[in-house]
Amino acid sequence: MQPKRDNKYINTMKTYRSRISISLLLIVTVACFVPVAFVSIEEMWHVAVAMLPIYLLILSCFRGIKYVIEGNILKVYSYWGIQSRCMLSSPAASFKRLAIYYGKCDVIYISPRNQKDFINEINRIISSGNGI
Repeated sequence: MQPKRDNKYINTMKTYRSRISISLLLIVTVACFVPVAFVSIEEMWHVAVAMLPIYLLILSCFRGIKYVIEGNILKVYSYWGIQSRCMLSSPAASFKRLAIYYGKCDVIYISPRNQKDFINEINRIISSGNGI
């Protein structure tokens, strides 16, 4: 028999976008466009045009990361829909990250834009006894 849960958070939904750090954006920009400097002037436009879609894809991946709290469930959405335990490939577009531990030894790193509000919301849900 399931324990009775408080229905206070069942119909609530909050969405938090990922923070995008300037330093990570700079690293991606340099990595994408440094190859342009190593080709001849005649080929420079071809390489730049080839790198632009890759750069735009990476930027859209950064913009596509969001964290949704539905009731007492945290859902992490990323562009590819892939979650990873690796801190480098986690669904966070910033170096200022939060580690969320769940299960026995599972962890996911996230970087909500408004971390203080996100932490307060998580704490409010946990303190109500509903868990997350």
